[in-house]
Amino acid sequence: MTRLIGLPSDKYLLECMSRMDPLSIAHARLSYQKMLGLKLADDLFAAMDRASVSKPYQPNPQQSGQRAFIHLALNWLCCADNNEAINHATSRYEQADNLTDRMGAMAALSMSTQHIHYADTLTHFYESWQHEALVIDKWFALQAVNPSATSSTVHGMMQHPAFNLRNPNRARSVIFQFCTNNPFGFHQEDASGYDFWAQQVIAIDAFNPEIAARLARVPDHWARHIEPAQSAMKTALQKVHAHQGLSNNTLEIISKSLTL
Repeated sequence: MTRLIGLPSDKYLLECMSRMDPLSIAHARLSYQKMLGLKLADDLFAAMDRASVSKPYQPNPQQSGQRAFIHLALNWLCCADNNEAINHATSRYEQADNLTDRMGAMAALSMSTQHIHYADTLTHFYESWQHEALVIDKWFALQAVNPSATSSTVHGMMQHPAFNLRNPNRARSVIFQFCTNNPFGFHQEDASGYDFWAQQVIAIDAFNPEIAARLARVPDHWARHIEPAQSAMKTALQKVHAHQGLSNNTLEIISKSLTL
């Protein structure tokens, strides 16, 4: 059911546009989620009660579907700053007996403007899981895709003791997630997101050309975007292209993008 009522991805919607406008889609999606959280609050709470899992955690299809629906409903409700949902998500995080529920509750809280709840869970989660590298990758990724995150936010995340640019998984969880899955931050009208991308491609290319080449593919569709995003992305591509000592793989990808 979650897949049936879930919203189409931003990437799918962008492909349906003759001229891509990521910010308009991102704002429309966020507004629609808030509207659903406001208009369907009673129905969502009732449905969550019916989907509640009373048995011990099992990774089976039925429980997975129930958890997925509850996380989606909480996401919409927290997006609308529903206090009852925020309290519910906080309790769900605290009482969770599995990582899926903890991540789902924390993701829902990340959509609320009442950041104190989200900040508390972020701190607690890191302290609880800091020795599990793959789990901390998810923790970083959740912050990188938050609608309120900007390139400055991500620069701050990169100063965290657990971040290491030379660790491919960590770079993917922060830099790749921000550039590919955070339209609000990456497509900032001041072009700071594109400049951040250019800086990171150049920095990573110096020691890991393969990862840098993958990151270089992010603005492949720059020529299909509306202005001024189109020109700003082209400027960022030209900045990378002009960098002396760029690896052959990254240079080839950037050169091909600029010929579009």
